[in-house]
This record gives sequence, structure tokens and C-alpha cells, in this order.
Amino acid sequence: MDTWLAGLPSAGRAAVGGEAVTWATRVWCALDWSAFAFPPVIGRDYWWDGPPASHLALRSRAEVRVGPAHLVVLGGQRRSTIRSELSVMALVESLRARGVALPEIIVGWWPDSGHFVRVTVDQAVLEEGVATVARALFGGAKQAAA
Repeated sequence: MDTWLAGLPSAGRAAVGGEAVTWATRVWCALDWSAFAFPPVIGRDYWWDGPPASHLALRSRAEVRVGPAHLVVLGGQRRSTIRSELSVMALVESLRARGVALPEIIVGWWPDSGHFVRVTVDQAVLEEGVATVARALFGGAKQAAA
């Protein structure tokens, strides 16, 4: 991202800076920070790398991670695919957990409208994550062949 930002003209960097301030303000104002017993993890993407021969990597993002609960700040219109998107995040977090507690709840939140979608992580959600990745892989292969 550093290279990308450095390559932007000054107006582009200003737009990115404005969006970053807006995002940070929304997250800061949305939560009661004094209620956390431990500081949450803020804005870190986590990656799971598949076996080397697979050339597959999956990314999970969450703006705020507090123990078993993860908050994902969303923009734009609410999408019918959001549960599938959140299930992929749950899948990635579960694949990379190794000795760490798995997420129990992932919340997708649209601050502009106040709407949210809550996904309780269970076997069905993880299976939906696998199915979503498979659709993306096989759908992409079909489009490339066409």
C-alpha cells in the first residue's frame, strides 16, 4: 500500500487521508472504549496461506477484534452476499487460529445507515465460507475458460 499511496497525485493522497479520518471517526464514536477489559486489536488484516503448491491465500479483515467478537465496518449498499462474505472471514480466522480461541461472532456494520448483520460462527457458517471460496475459485475458472 505504501507504494500505491506514494504513486498517487496529491489530490488522491488527500482523498485517501479524508477517508481514513472518516473511518477512524466512525469506529471511535461507535464503541464504548472504556468498557473493554483489554485493548482491542484495531484494523489488522489476517491472512491464511494455503499449501505452497496451491498458490492460494485468503484474507480476513476486521476493523475491531475483541476476544471472540469481530466488527467489520462496511460501506455502500447492503449486499445479499454479506453473510457469505462474513462466513469467509470466519473461515480464515478459524484456519489460522492454531492455539488461539476461534471467533464466535462476526458483525458486519454499515455506520451510514446503522444496519448490521451478525453471524454466529458454527459449523454451518464455516461450511458456507468453504462453499463461497469454492464458488469464487470455480466461477473464476469458468470465466477464464470462456
